[in-house]
Amino acid sequence: MLWIIKRLNQTVLPEVLAPVLAFTCISVAVTVAAQQTSWNPAVNTIMLSVLTTMLSFAISLRTSSAVERFGEGRKAWSTLTRSSRDFAMLVWLHTPPTTLTTAELASIGSDEAALEVEKLKGLLEKRTIINLIQAFSVSAKHYLRGESGVYYEDLYDLIACLPRYSFPSSVAGDLAAEHQDRSHVLGIWRSPGPDGSTLLPYEGVPSTTPGVGTETPGTMLSGSTYFAPGSMGSASSKGVDANTDIELGLGGGDRKRSKITLLPSANPPRQDLYHFAPIFKVFRPLLRLFGSRGSHERECIGRRRPQIQSNVPLEISLFLSGWVSAIVSRGTLPAPYVSVIFGSLNALQDCIATLERVLTTPLPWAYSLHLRATTYAYLVFLPFQIYSALGYLTILATFVAATIFLGFLELGTQLENPFGYDDSDLDLDHFCELIAAELREIVAHPQPAPSTFVFSPLNTPFLPSDGRSAPEVLNDLVAAQDARERGEPLLRKMFMKHYHDSEALGGGKKGKKRRVVTPSRSVDVFSV
Repeated sequence: MLWIIKRLNQTVLPEVLAPVLAFTCISVAVTVAAQQTSWNPAVNTIMLSVLTTMLSFAISLRTSSAVERFGEGRKAWSTLTRSSRDFAMLVWLHTPPTTLTTAELASIGSDEAALEVEKLKGLLEKRTIINLIQAFSVSAKHYLRGESGVYYEDLYDLIACLPRYSFPSSVAGDLAAEHQDRSHVLGIWRSPGPDGSTLLPYEGVPSTTPGVGTETPGTMLSGSTYFAPGSMGSASSKGVDANTDIELGLGGGDRKRSKITLLPSANPPRQDLYHFAPIFKVFRPLLRLFGSRGSHERECIGRRRPQIQSNVPLEISLFLSGWVSAIVSRGTLPAPYVSVIFGSLNALQDCIATLERVLTTPLPWAYSLHLRATTYAYLVFLPFQIYSALGYLTILATFVAATIFLGFLELGTQLENPFGYDDSDLDLDHFCELIAAELREIVAHPQPAPSTFVFSPLNTPFLPSDGRSAPEVLNDLVAAQDARERGEPLLRKMFMKHYHDSEALGGGKKGKKRRVVTPSRSVDVFSV
């Protein structure tokens, strides 16, 4: 039963069931009145044919536009995944592991201890930058879903280290204390609360281990407990673990601390009766009509897209761009890589621009209104034009036609914004998990040295015609007796022989295609 309900919710039938039944009732009234009385509702079907063709083209254009937007959103996320992967590989493998300039490195000289410490600092810096690359995609997910703030389980720990204030960190403490107001807090830490409160992480205690650490608070601002729009119920219903609490500091004399529970990475709308029993959506317009004004207003507010106070992906890209500028200023990054790494950063920003375009460019309201009004008029007059040919089957034909036309209209409306929590939307949480897994895999591998695999005994470059390993081939080339066929000339002959042997084994480039059956081989492995 639950499987049927789940599959039914994945369709547009629950959303269009109420208007479909309304048009079906109209067809029932027309058919019964014509059968029980002498009234003949038959009209000329020429207009039906013309309207059917025109309406089909219009709805097809509407659906095609929505599918194109859906595909563009998926393509943008695919580009975001590739750009994040490329940027992370450039950071991890091609930028030097140091936080010093070339002059400062030269001043260290051959001090191995200092060089080792500096290398560790450089690796930690690069790992932090890769965390920001991961945070870029996560923040883009929340930004597209209209979820303000940064206090989410999958985002906060990645960006908690970012600066809190807009003035430089070199400003004296007294001057900084004078500027402790909301206007000097970076947008990434601004609370979207209606009371204008501002929350900042507490620096005295790590966020993942509350209650452990020093009691000296950092410089904090806070007005009240932070909750993202619509998140109070989501956080409590999902049972967020207490270990994810954040220590917050209150700006002021007593500098008290309060706690805030991180929201889950996904905050879908609360499930109600309509979710488990879609058939009751038929009565939703009637309940809205006779329901209280306050409940209707609360429902409208719940569906309304919350206002975004800060563009978190943009601000993360500012920090990434600042880091690129810093390594360029150090003079440790080779010149050819400067344009490449800036190109990867620009690719991330292009993805956000594309996603914003898909999100904020709906179909014009006049077009949607005119198309829906035309469809309703067509379905109202449909029974009058098909009754003379179908009789009682007019009821079934109207039901089918209304389901098809209204279903395509509703489907186009849902596909216009593919970044929500509907079953037909893109699985942004899965995409972000894939990016995080790929970045973890990149960081887990050190910079590969070609000598570790080129001259490995397991490297057999001339299979299947020659089973010798690369070290054996090298030894045979060096130990060749004939000086004229030693070294590179002999290796070139091996390349040519391998080409001809492979061509003969595969049937030749222009020969008849045939299925090649190679004997099975066994390899030596050991368990770990």
